[in-house]
Amino acid sequence: MKFQLFIQPKLDVLQGNIVEYEVLLRDDSEVPRFPLSELEAVLADENLYYVFTEWFCHAFFEVLNKYPNDRFAINIAPQQLFYMETVHLLDKLRSESHRITIEITEDIFDVPAHKRHLNANDKDAFILNKIKVIHGLGYHIAMDDVGCGLNSLERVMSYLPYITEIKFSLLHFKDINLEDLLLFIKAWANFSQKNNLDFVVEGIETKETMAILENHGVSIFQGYLVNKPFPV
Repeated sequence: MKFQLFIQPKLDVLQGNIVEYEVLLRDDSEVPRFPLSELEAVLADENLYYVFTEWFCHAFFEVLNKYPNDRFAINIAPQQLFYMETVHLLDKLRSESHRITIEITEDIFDVPAHKRHLNANDKDAFILNKIKVIHGLGYHIAMDDVGCGLNSLERVMSYLPYITEIKFSLLHFKDINLEDLLLFIKAWANFSQKNNLDFVVEGIETKETMAILENHGVSIFQGYLVNKPFPV
């Protein structure tokens, strides 16, 4: 299975411009999809993960060189922070860190075998230390899909000194009506404003949804209405 990179823009409707592109992993099938099972296999094997990071570094540098004036966001799952290869990858990309955001995903994960001796508190402390390292390398850091998985308010608060952005995804809440969701979105939007964080809502698929969210103070959007992911 070969991987490829797609990108999808984040649009600031107040400024009228694209603030950043999120880099998305896809497979090489006729209808490209997120390769969940393949990626899980990679993350479970240190040797496969090393090969993956080497490929990703090369492929992402091609994206950065093709779009020299743009910002990009890449996803890092908490599980990846337990591999030294992740720090090595980010160190290789360090020359471009000023225009890269690291989105820490909400994924609940299995700790790699070499770190399974850690208890829950030690795991949290380990991840926080890696967040500090990434921040020290000059990257912006975002919390992806807040309110889901690991990315609770408690975790956001613990990372607050190091993050610049939080994201809320409508895709996780398709069975909940927008009126109810607005209670949570407004709370996160107010939290972001209070703490000088960018607030992005993704999963925008209709003009009606975007208009309602704009009326509630949201200005940065990502989703099929803004632009579908496209290959680079």
